[in-house]
Amino acid sequence: MKKYSEILEEIKNARAAMQDTAKTEKEIERAAYMEAAHNGSQQEQEQARAAYRAACDKLAEEERRNNDIEIKITILEENAKHALLSENIATICEIWNKYEGKPHGEKTAQKIRDEIKAATGHAVYIGNKWDDARITIYPAGQRYGLETEAAPKWNGEKQPALNNNKIVKLTAENMRVCYCGDYVENVDDHIKALKEAHAEAEKARDAYRAAIDAYNALTRGKIQHASEREGVKHYII
Repeated sequence: MKKYSEILEEIKNARAAMQDTAKTEKEIERAAYMEAAHNGSQQEQEQARAAYRAACDKLAEEERRNNDIEIKITILEENAKHALLSENIATICEIWNKYEGKPHGEKTAQKIRDEIKAATGHAVYIGNKWDDARITIYPAGQRYGLETEAAPKWNGEKQPALNNNKIVKLTAENMRVCYCGDYVENVDDHIKALKEAHAEAEKARDAYRAAIDAYNALTRGKIQHASEREGVKHYII
């Protein structure tokens, strides 16, 4: 797993590589105007049309590239959450567990937050959510939506951070990042596999639609129609 700071740098570089499509859109507008309004020779009009097509192709390529970068950033942001938790969870749990069994009053809660902030540099809040422990890390200086929520790995039982408002010991190794997939080691390979799976899913969707249409063309009267949303009924009538 890469360091949190390294992943942030990758996100920063990816954002910097985004293309501003506004300039290309203006080029298209100008080329379209020239094509419509030009009173010059046929050659000049053909040149204007060629410029318009080139600008459209350029815009399509920029949008495709920006889309690829957005996919990469999305994966990197989840990776960043994994790294953020990995690098800080031991310290967070160590400080929290110092107060095991004590009432979680406002003064104690603030003291814990202050100690964790001093040790990690991040704002951290710990409590219960649906009777399970929740640790939320608000990373310092970030505006990328990298707030990271962690919960215990599910073992069939509730694992609260507070029991009757008293602090319960937390185990660092037992905490996982919520609302994220697994950490992605090779982002480029992952994106390649994602695109291939997307293409296969589109093929399967088209084949499914064709099969539905073929079936519905054979139905009559009370015979149940099929739909993309509901599929084919188990009974015919």
